[in-house]
Amino acid sequence: MKEDEPTPEELREAEALARALDGAAPESAPPPEALEVAALLRHAHGDGQLDPARAQELAARLRANVRPPRRRWLWLLAPLVVGTAALVLLLPAPRPQLPQLTALPAPSAALLAAQAEAARGRGQLSGLDAQMRTYRRQLFERLRAEGRR
Repeated sequence: MKEDEPTPEELREAEALARALDGAAPESAPPPEALEVAALLRHAHGDGQLDPARAQELAARLRANVRPPRRRWLWLLAPLVVGTAALVLLLPAPRPQLPQLTALPAPSAALLAAQAEAARGRGQLSGLDAQMRTYRRQLFERLRAEGRR
């Protein structure tokens, strides 16, 4: 073998160096020496400045590989919402004042007896009807009097 011809190992290192300089993903782990040389050449080539096109490409690749930040504050918000809802439901709501109720007239003994007889199936319905008409008249008169106040 001549001294001028590269060995297979040197060819592999040169290929790894070329891939590292291009920024391509290596098929296998490149030798550390090749990465060091690539870094030195890249730095010396652009005075430490990254090519704008290369910078945009790297930024796009990083954005694609980086996960979006987790929203941990949502876990803090959920108990707060549940607690607020429970508090709102448990607080007594002010209720409107009900109007003063009117005492209904007491049914007469004759009306109660007529209802009991009708329930047993023995009484006359005409007697119950007459007693109910009298009671309803008293009830409506009392309600009408309460409405005037």
